[in-house]
Amino acid sequence: MTAHPPNTATAVFFAPARINLIGEHIDYTQGRVLPASLTLGTRVTMRPRADRQLSLHSVNLDESLQVSLPLGAQTRRGHWSDYVCGVAWALEELGISLAGAQLEIESDVPLGAGLASSAALEVATALALLERAGRRLPARELALACLRAESDWVGTRCGPMDQLIALYGRCGQALLLDCATLESRVIDVPADGAWILADTRVHHAHASGEYNARRSESEQLARAAATGGREMRSLRDFSSGDVAAVGASLSPVLARRLRHIATENRRVLDAVSALQRADLPALGALLSASHKSLRDDYEVSCPELDAMVELACVLPGVFGARMHGGGFGGCALILAAADRAAQIAETLRERYERATGIVPWIHLCRIGDAARRLR
Repeated sequence: MTAHPPNTATAVFFAPARINLIGEHIDYTQGRVLPASLTLGTRVTMRPRADRQLSLHSVNLDESLQVSLPLGAQTRRGHWSDYVCGVAWALEELGISLAGAQLEIESDVPLGAGLASSAALEVATALALLERAGRRLPARELALACLRAESDWVGTRCGPMDQLIALYGRCGQALLLDCATLESRVIDVPADGAWILADTRVHHAHASGEYNARRSESEQLARAAATGGREMRSLRDFSSGDVAAVGASLSPVLARRLRHIATENRRVLDAVSALQRADLPALGALLSASHKSLRDDYEVSCPELDAMVELACVLPGVFGARMHGGGFGGCALILAAADRAAQIAETLRERYERATGIVPWIHLCRIGDAARRLR
């Protein structure tokens, strides 16, 4: 942690949203994941205040709120401001004395689409508050502070992937991230493949509770593995034989959850190999297998996501597709030939609307750089 004079001038910070090429619902089980940062993201404009107040304004929602520092005695409101307040609280917990600021927040990330809009807000806010206080944190420590804000203050028991990719992303590359050790390495993403996000525009109200339920189930599995005497660092180390052996002593539901965790970890490593060979058909097949596992074994899909994936996979030029993010709505992620991507997006938009009566949001992804100060 380093100290600098407090900033008394206006500054603007950006943190990116992300896609996760593959490795869904395994970051909180210490698995390996393969995210990439996007050019979409959140901007926070910081203007100093002379008092110890945080004045918050969301441009997108046209909502404002004011809170007092320090935040230790306050509680969450069930409101978008919780992410900002949680970051302030987490930084104060590290011994950083924050100064008053006006924070204006603007984002082009669709809420509830599974693109880590909350992590983008957390990281951009953290950079702004640290700048105002004249402090600096290493990227890893900053990511973990933002993770604590989301898990301990907001109450979403997520893994570290979203905050880390917001701080480590690189243009044109994905990040193979080990969520057990937080070690990472960059993986080039072939330019002849296009990544298409297709938002179903469906966001089921039970998603947050079901996400935390899957987290609890994974903890039950970890305890069962330890009781069984298997000396493994995490569930990701399970082979197919281990899954079969442990699964016999589990409920059918937990056996399915374990099978997804083990096979998804294997798919991440296979996806890295496919990327290194620039083998887009092999990579697409892994995405489609991931969706089947998320739908059937982890049970986090929904009819609209299944429809989007099925409609995409029959289109010429599509290599594969899967649900993306926490599930129960949100986006599908589609891998397609770059020279056909625009036509695929338009056809998919028409067919999904015809099938469901819902107009989707379709986005051709651009992989961008990590969080930074813009000016």
